[in-house]
Amino acid sequence: MFLSIYVYRRLGLTLDLSQDLPVLPPAAIREGPAFERLTAEPERLRDPAQLRRWLTAFLPENGAIVPYREHALREWKRHRVGSERDSAASILWGNADAEYTGAIDFRQTTDAPDEALPPRGPAELETIGEREIGARLDLATRIADGAPRTRPEELLELPGRLSALSGMRGKLGLTQRDDGGWAVAHGDALNTWIVKHEQREGLAGEAGLEAICQRALGLVGIPAATTGARVFDGRQAVISERTDRAPRAGGGIDARHQEEWIQAACHRPDNKYDDGRCEGPQWPDACRLLRERANDPDAETARLTRVVAAAWMLGNGDLHRRNLGFLHSPAHSIPALMLAPLYDASSAAGTQYNKGLAVGMEGTTQADRVTPIRWLRHSNVCGIPPDITMAAIDGLFHLLPDALTTARAEARDVDQHLSRTAVEDRVEATIRHVQARERTYRQQQAGAE
Repeated sequence: MFLSIYVYRRLGLTLDLSQDLPVLPPAAIREGPAFERLTAEPERLRDPAQLRRWLTAFLPENGAIVPYREHALREWKRHRVGSERDSAASILWGNADAEYTGAIDFRQTTDAPDEALPPRGPAELETIGEREIGARLDLATRIADGAPRTRPEELLELPGRLSALSGMRGKLGLTQRDDGGWAVAHGDALNTWIVKHEQREGLAGEAGLEAICQRALGLVGIPAATTGARVFDGRQAVISERTDRAPRAGGGIDARHQEEWIQAACHRPDNKYDDGRCEGPQWPDACRLLRERANDPDAETARLTRVVAAAWMLGNGDLHRRNLGFLHSPAHSIPALMLAPLYDASSAAGTQYNKGLAVGMEGTTQADRVTPIRWLRHSNVCGIPPDITMAAIDGLFHLLPDALTTARAEARDVDQHLSRTAVEDRVEATIRHVQARERTYRQQQAGAE
């Protein structure tokens, strides 16, 4: 029972799963020729405990992992290898045909796996209508919210099982056809969009606001995934184009390797928010990684400063360690990293969810305590020149309100909402939040002089 892990279709690791152990012994881990391409810091994967956390990050969160366990159980029984296996490696072995984040493929192999997988075949697409998308979003949400209440046969009917998407909300992996319709990719094909069910009490208009915030970030020069709001048979959803997919020369879609921050650091995937203990990686750690691995370290660390500043200004408390990621260089280039375009950038301004920063700054997650002095300390520990940090903050304060207004106007003709009024109210609250943050910041700045 061997699990082989490929990156850019070349062999990176082979794991001997003959014994189902939570942490594999070193003798059960064998490196392949593409090992150095698997993750941002490959040396971490030589530590079996860190390898386990890296593998766990490929699996979905909450109840959405239950279909994977159900499918793996059937695979274990079919191969007569037992039914009690529950390690991340064993679940991935049982779902080796699924589509995962980045350019990673898993395969069930012998102890002598091929060093490369064949090129991806032609896309196999199943057209899916809006009513069926709505029904599948309902099922995905029920699974994410409480899979034990869902019948096992229903769990295995969900095509989203073939696309491991992290997060708290029910999601599907879909592909947009040339005519604007939707399809599900099968076989070795890759889906190109994430469709997320987004209807929550207390967050009316969230889908539309997220789409507008994502668009506004692009307008101020912060890369963000192409995002929109759609209604599928009465269900409000957010659609985001996958940034780990790229057109292939000659047609078709290839994967671009991408990792969540928490995975690149090989920390526990459920430790994505700061809870006062600072157990996960901090902003200086992200800066260190970019300085060591980016083609243009100064540009990437400056971009990270703008990303953190924009979240602070918008009231985005969801810039956590799974929403921030690193995009790896293409397969045939020198290994390097850059910040991946943002997902899930929104604003909790004016809602019960406006509770501060997901990852703290200089010992605090309270946005009101992020003063000019704290920004300077942050800049210092991250190794970023203070003038770069201060210029980024000044520039965003100047640009963000107008960018939100422009993004709202551009979205009116393309997005769909169950409540347009709620979206308009949330955008206005976000603009006021940015302006209020600037007033407080300027007062603190004047008081420190």
